[in-house]
Amino acid sequence: MIISDSTMSETTTLLKAGATDLVLRLAEAAATMPDLTLDNPVQAIGAVSRDITGRTRLRLANGRVMTALEIQREYRQEHGLPLSAPQAAQADLAYHDVHRGRGRYYQLQRSGAVDGTARDVDIFEAKTVPPAPGRHREAG
Repeated sequence: MIISDSTMSETTTLLKAGATDLVLRLAEAAATMPDLTLDNPVQAIGAVSRDITGRTRLRLANGRVMTALEIQREYRQEHGLPLSAPQAAQADLAYHDVHRGRGRYYQLQRSGAVDGTARDVDIFEAKTVPPAPGRHREAG
């Protein structure tokens, strides 16, 4: 199983960004979040990705069983913010604003709320040095 961002749908990308922003806001506010830890996260990702109906029931570590949508709704109900709220749309835009002075991600980074996984020099190298021949690039 490959877990990555391979969607071409802008709607899906916006939904993911909005959900991420809401979780980050909850963490920043030190909000007490419900324990929705999945019993087997890898198995759950596979089950959810194969289910176009959204009805697959997932077992949580505490024994509860919920669908992915029920889990998502339980987080948003905590603060009464529906997906249709203008704040959710604004969150999508703010998080992905690439301007280092105003982008939400960069604000979180400056405040120490976001840990980086790659150094700037590694990112530069990844953008400028082609990968070695292999699965994603064949020798010319």
